[in-house]
Amino acid sequence: MHHFTRAGLLCILLICIAAPVAADYPMFHADAARTGAASSPGPLNDTLLWSTEIDEFPDGASAVHNGLVYIPTWPDMNFTDNDPAGLVCCNASTGEILWTNELGGAATGSVSGVAVADGKVYLGGTDGRLYAVDAFSGATLWSSDQIDTTAYFGLSSSPLVYDGMVYALSAGDGVLHAFTPEGNDSWSFPTGGAVGYFTSPAAAEGMIFVAGNGSSLFCINASTHAAAWNATFAAAVKSTPVVGDGKVYVTTADHIYALDAATGAEAWNTSQTGTASTPAVSGGTLIAGSANGLHAYNASTGAPLWTFPSARVDVSPVIAGDVAYFGTNEKTGTVYAVDTSTGAAVWSYALPDPGDGTFAAFYASSPAVSDGVLYIGAENNQLYAFGTETPGATVIWDGTVALADTTFTFVPSNNASASYQINRTTDLGALDAAATAGGFAFNASDSWYAAYGSFYLEDIDGIANEDWTQENARAWSIFINGAAAPAGLGANDLQDSYELTFYYCPTDPVTWAPLIEEADYIVTIDVDVATATMIWDGTVALTDTTFAFTPSNNASASYQINRTTDLGALDAAATAGGFAFNASDSWYAAYGSFYLEDIDGIANEDWTQENARAWSIFINGAAAPAGLGANDLADGDELTFYYCPTDPVTWAPLIDQAAYVVSIDVDVAEAAVEAPSLDGGQRGGFVLAEVDAAAENDGWYVVVVSGTNAAGEGIAGTGTVRLSGGETVTVPVLVAVPAQVGAGTYTLYAGIYPLDDYPAGLISHSGGSECIVS
Repeated sequence: MHHFTRAGLLCILLICIAAPVAADYPMFHADAARTGAASSPGPLNDTLLWSTEIDEFPDGASAVHNGLVYIPTWPDMNFTDNDPAGLVCCNASTGEILWTNELGGAATGSVSGVAVADGKVYLGGTDGRLYAVDAFSGATLWSSDQIDTTAYFGLSSSPLVYDGMVYALSAGDGVLHAFTPEGNDSWSFPTGGAVGYFTSPAAAEGMIFVAGNGSSLFCINASTHAAAWNATFAAAVKSTPVVGDGKVYVTTADHIYALDAATGAEAWNTSQTGTASTPAVSGGTLIAGSANGLHAYNASTGAPLWTFPSARVDVSPVIAGDVAYFGTNEKTGTVYAVDTSTGAAVWSYALPDPGDGTFAAFYASSPAVSDGVLYIGAENNQLYAFGTETPGATVIWDGTVALADTTFTFVPSNNASASYQINRTTDLGALDAAATAGGFAFNASDSWYAAYGSFYLEDIDGIANEDWTQENARAWSIFINGAAAPAGLGANDLQDSYELTFYYCPTDPVTWAPLIEEADYIVTIDVDVATATMIWDGTVALTDTTFAFTPSNNASASYQINRTTDLGALDAAATAGGFAFNASDSWYAAYGSFYLEDIDGIANEDWTQENARAWSIFINGAAAPAGLGANDLADGDELTFYYCPTDPVTWAPLIDQAAYVVSIDVDVAEAAVEAPSLDGGQRGGFVLAEVDAAAENDGWYVVVVSGTNAAGEGIAGTGTVRLSGGETVTVPVLVAVPAQVGAGTYTLYAGIYPLDDYPAGLISHSGGSECIVS
């Protein structure tokens, strides 16, 4: 049974986009567009939740993800110690240091911002290399060659993760580098010369915006790697470009400019002494740090709105809710919270004077806001967390999965030899999809499957159930639409728009009800039940014969293909279903098969792009072992073509994310006919039908063409033919049209019988064709 429709909805298992937690702050200045607009409000008073001493200066811009704070560090002014510098990971709730990665060694630190994506943390080192670090273990996954030779700072550009690529700008030579998540240097764009340190790339609408050549700004097409436009200013670019509301904003040494993001045309400019501070934009307001404080402008017109005077601002302000947060670069730096509408101070927190002649300044550690908490590092070796209350439960994942009524294979954690076919629209199916999207793992055993028909959820993301016999033991509980699930994992069916939540929490000691308000960890999954577009779903009758196939790329070539292959079945289905397909012989010499290019005009996408979709072949639920035309079929086989992306690591087709499907049930018969080719006819006359017939063995056969109109009135005709084994013959059949039947459209089918067993021994029949009777 196939549970698809032709409704045209996309993607069986479309993960709406790989959801970091909604309140995360995954990279410098909040997002790829570098808007500086946090996804959650920040603290409304100066309550210090915690501060943690960091061995070296926490001067890079931090990021927050999955309950962890990542902060780059570089050497402080105490040159007598040998404390580790590089990347420090802290618990976001407590400030506890979990690990430190020294990047390239004791002499290597970092002053760039960090970016977190898909289980990796990216940052630049003072040795000029780009590093990728495992977000959980802290292990170095890879490092690039030296791409920036800027003295002391090294690679100060904050990495940009956008559309499956990692971008970093070399200040020393102004070259934009694009890396794959695996560390391959994919392409680069030279801007023509060096640019100020700290400036970083931004992205929006398929374009990369980057400063270069001292005083220029470039808009680069991420697909073609060519510049769409560039603009040159009178003074050096100081900030990272910011993209919002169709404009790109950038600060130079003496001005702020707003340009049309599509064309580069100047929209407005205003005089301001620029620093390394990158402006933030939200709600029609642009807020920028300068040498004399914080300034707000109308983002559309550039009209000044207010000024908040302070000491020099080098960090980049962040907007969270109706408040802008920033810190000052002075001997006793101050964190300020300012109302974005009025410029009035909401609160401030001044750092104490170190008393040893050093500064306690906020130099380059731009603030990050996540779940109501403001995180910022200072040059007194402290990482600060401000918030009105201690953060609540850690959200492991919060996002949407799109599911279809298909099945997938699940292997329980306690029984590697067992395999279960699980409906994708169950809680287990949704959790599996979310784990794939979110990059976390889970384990469930079948220890109570025999008794309850469900699985026992043991852990999520390494957070395991505690011993239930102990007081306040925590375990995973399943909730659907705010209510406890009625059954165990895998036995709860989901519908469109359901909210599925997994809470790691204790239970009431009397009622055993889960105390979800005391949960320490949460996984929230919004369910979108979707369907793929079914191009064709039907049965084809095949015989062990051959047919001629001409590849799409070589009109002069012709191959004799066995009809009982996947190519033979697809060709028969295309004839029956009225759709076309194309396949080339570009890899036939190497693999003995054809490359399927498109079906029904749906063509394979560029495989080098993230989530590119292409046609995959499955036989009886498993990936075909060979290319098109090299897979033999047997009677009763189910052949399916999925238009879907592939797993970025294993390259396995993600058929649950298929946008289009062709499903073919195979009937291998001793003789077969294709749908008849029909001429029109008249009542009291005939309709000429031509039927391609083939048989495995020599013999005499009867071909019948018959059918009805919408009123059920029937017409029929027969023809007799002797077929040689393996031969395809076009059989003419005259279909008699009685004068008494009505005019109009008739749908006619062809069937084939052995002559000595006619009319009882129908071997196979074709799909229908239409003709007009007048």
